[in-house]
Amino acid sequence: MPCNPPKTNADKMWPYDEYYHGERDEENRKNGFGNVYWSSAEFQDSYSGSMLRDTMHGEGEYRWRYAGPEHAATTYEGRFYNNRMHGYGMMSYPDGRVFSGLWHKNIRWGPGVESHARLREDVGLWHGYQLIRLAWRPHVPSVAIDIMSTPVGINVVASHRKLMAASPKTIGEVNSALELLKQYGSDPLAAAEKWTKLYPKNCTDTYSQLCHVAVFDRAYFNHEIPLLNEVSSIPQVKPIKIINSLNIYYLAIQWNLVQAAN
Repeated sequence: MPCNPPKTNADKMWPYDEYYHGERDEENRKNGFGNVYWSSAEFQDSYSGSMLRDTMHGEGEYRWRYAGPEHAATTYEGRFYNNRMHGYGMMSYPDGRVFSGLWHKNIRWGPGVESHARLREDVGLWHGYQLIRLAWRPHVPSVAIDIMSTPVGINVVASHRKLMAASPKTIGEVNSALELLKQYGSDPLAAAEKWTKLYPKNCTDTYSQLCHVAVFDRAYFNHEIPLLNEVSSIPQVKPIKIINSLNIYYLAIQWNLVQAAN
């Protein structure tokens, strides 16, 4: 599987100059904290923040500024994963709009708030630029029946709920490259020394089998990824710590339909 840079939706590209000032690793890759500047006849971009293997990865701030009479700038402050806006971040637009919320691979994804020059706020769940559900209710009596107001309604909703428990996944607990070498008859000691050579040093295509994705995940998630798994019963914990350490969530599969009816 080839190792290629992430694809973009760009229709046109301009030649540009790049300048970097910051930390590097033993392979001379941008790694650690740094500042990157891109300059051309059409734009002037800059990034300041965490770098990993020549990519923007972790906390950082990116500023876009295109050539024109107004020199309007757009700024993003937040989390990056392999050159993509990913996680919590705040985007400030030239027209005064500010969006604060979750991002997934460069698009708005999940809960967020978009403010319009302090005139109004759109609060809810986002999918790209579409607000798919408002987290707002008018201060007037509801004209719909509250299903949860009766025992029958509560039982109907309860049948669609699932009991979920939080559990961490340790990154790199299973070394796929090492296991592959052993599978093909490599000596265990030699495999432990040479498994890193299976990965190209400059590969940033996290969809490729040739990319050492665990390096990116470990830096981003701090060694553990929190996961939600469906369980049949509540795990046993010490009662004194039940509020702080027991992360149990009832997720209603059709909860959106119930709320929409209210």
